Amino acid sequence: MSLGRNATYNVVGQVLPLIVSLTAVPLYLHLVGVERYGVLAIAWMLLGYFGMFDLGLTRALLQRIASLRDSTPEARAQAFWTAVIASGIMAVVGAVLMYGVGHWYITGPFQIGQELRQEAVDALPLLALVLPLGIIWGVLNGALLGRERFLEFNAISVVTTVAAQLAPIAVALLHGPRLSGLLGASLVVQLVALVVSFLFCLRYVTEGHRAAPSRGEAVALFRYGGWITVSASVAPLMSLLDRFLIGSLANAAAVATYAVPAQLAQRLNIIPNSLSNALFPKLSAEQNRAHATAVSHTSTRAAGAIMAPLVIGGICLMGPFLALWLRGALGRDAVTVGQILLIGWWLNGLAASPFTLLQADGRPRATGLLHLAELPAYCALLWCLTLMWGAVGAALAFSIRCAIDSLAMHLLAFGRRLDLVVFALPTALMIVAVPLVGALPISPLPLATAAAAIAISSGWAWRVVPPSVRQSLIGRASFLLRRRHA
Repeated sequence: MSLGRNATYNVVGQVLPLIVSLTAVPLYLHLVGVERYGVLAIAWMLLGYFGMFDLGLTRALLQRIASLRDSTPEARAQAFWTAVIASGIMAVVGAVLMYGVGHWYITGPFQIGQELRQEAVDALPLLALVLPLGIIWGVLNGALLGRERFLEFNAISVVTTVAAQLAPIAVALLHGPRLSGLLGASLVVQLVALVVSFLFCLRYVTEGHRAAPSRGEAVALFRYGGWITVSASVAPLMSLLDRFLIGSLANAAAVATYAVPAQLAQRLNIIPNSLSNALFPKLSAEQNRAHATAVSHTSTRAAGAIMAPLVIGGICLMGPFLALWLRGALGRDAVTVGQILLIGWWLNGLAASPFTLLQADGRPRATGLLHLAELPAYCALLWCLTLMWGAVGAALAFSIRCAIDSLAMHLLAFGRRLDLVVFALPTALMIVAVPLVGALPISPLPLATAAAAIAISSGWAWRVVPPSVRQSLIGRASFLLRRRHA
């Protein structure tokens, strides 16, 4: 199956839930309130971070299944069952630790009212039950992706993500906004998703074959997954630490002010992640490493060309969009946070393909060591900037870290073929646009500014997009025009 088709499945699989979330977030804020939504943001953050307790097995199994593309179903079955059983054991450990950390944070530094604090403590056991299901589900999905079953994976993912957003809203409407009810709905959705993915794995991965877990297979998976775990734990920690600090230094409402535009800006990663997820199985099975490097290099340029006009337009229109979407519920700071985070996620997206190349090439140690080196400096920067400027400072610290990380990933993956300078023009436009748009009065000027900036970045994108992609686009456009006039 083609890389383009797989990437398209991935994009659709992430865009559809995004459309639903645009409706869901205002409903959440209306039904549960800003403060309770801030608590939910912390809960989702805990689930995301402690998902690292798969110990890299999701990525390791994906890489292993992809490398066994031409092997027997028995070999794939042995890797599959070894990873599933091992992930189940580690998931229980992760759930216990998450419960402890969550209890400490909620009863300690988290600035919320006493009644809501007790409600959050009561809901913690349900949150702890969701985690193991999510970890095992992730490993199952890794197996499906290793077999390049992108259509099936995205179908399951779309339904699960949409249901996970809508089920708590339904509970809030019918039974009230208590956190235990909202998390209970999420638990049911996750359980159903796990069962469905498991059935697909039996069909496409093991093909009905059973195999006992192998100690040798487990050692190989954990050896690869060990450094994956370093990146999988440190990188999300750096991405999510901001919410902890804002909640500790400010309050739950400030967490919501940061979390809502952060969720919106993070959706930019749909593009590079979709390309990278489609690339990973192919790069893992590729024997010609020079060709793999060239493919990854081309993917980076393609992702950058697609993202640049979207980011610049998003920066210019962030204020009007949030005003229309949330009717001013979060204030001006949310606009600035969203604009700065868009730049951060743009820079982060440019690192996706080199990151994928390093891991597919069996070099997860390089990415793990890089993230370990970044952690202390980022923590210090985040603390200082959050103290100085609150949520806006946290967004600025995140974007600075993404810039450094992207540069380092390119150096590690491409060496002398580093061409991040190509992305200097759109990055400069983005940085200038933030204060410029903020200074403009409420008028048609933001729309005109957005149109001009998008036009400039679109011209740049067409110039730097790989020639093969450009020729493909021209060919498809010509074909469509001929069909239209036939």
